[in-house]
Amino acid sequence: MNKVRYKIFINDNCLYLLDDKSNKIYEEKFDELSQDEITNEQKFYFSFNQFIRKNKIKIPIFGYKLQLIINDKVNQIQKNKYREIFLDYFRKIEFINIKNIISINRATSIINITDNYFDFYYYKKNDICVLRIDKLIFNNNEFKIIVHFLNSIFTPKKIILFGNSDNIPKLALKINKELGIQCTYQEEYSKYILTEIQKNNMS
Repeated sequence: MNKVRYKIFINDNCLYLLDDKSNKIYEEKFDELSQDEITNEQKFYFSFNQFIRKNKIKIPIFGYKLQLIINDKVNQIQKNKYREIFLDYFRKIEFINIKNIISINRATSIINITDNYFDFYYYKKNDICVLRIDKLIFNNNEFKIIVHFLNSIFTPKKIILFGNSDNIPKLALKINKELGIQCTYQEEYSKYILTEIQKNNMS
């Protein structure tokens, strides 16, 4: 049985790789990624290879399985693209839905804020639902998107923010102050999903 040492989470145009052995998370933006999808397979293949070499990530041939964290928006075509590329580095690719990692209840919502979109995770009818809103629809007004969601979809008592947007600290402060909803984020908010995996010791 092959040990799962590496886990990858792709969030919009950013890739995060967790090395369980060293307990280190590597991150990088890729020009060939957008909205969780590979836009150019050949270029992404070479960019990922450079990422591995630059960070001196040791991956023995056929040595480890990879867990790839995805969301509901990643279709089978994209899964096949990721599998084809990553199988050059890992023995087996296992897909894990992000909803199996996050922990929320009826009073809590988790919001993923990226350069291009918002993903709202909320609890409805005993299940975790996800709603993606493209930022362009609201002219990139991030606070307006949050207010729209809270007014028309779901109003939680607590909100957790994560993602690669630099505005997350300011948004959390504004939500607490202007909306009166408890809003938090971890210090390294872009790495939230992989740190949740570390806490839950998923392997």
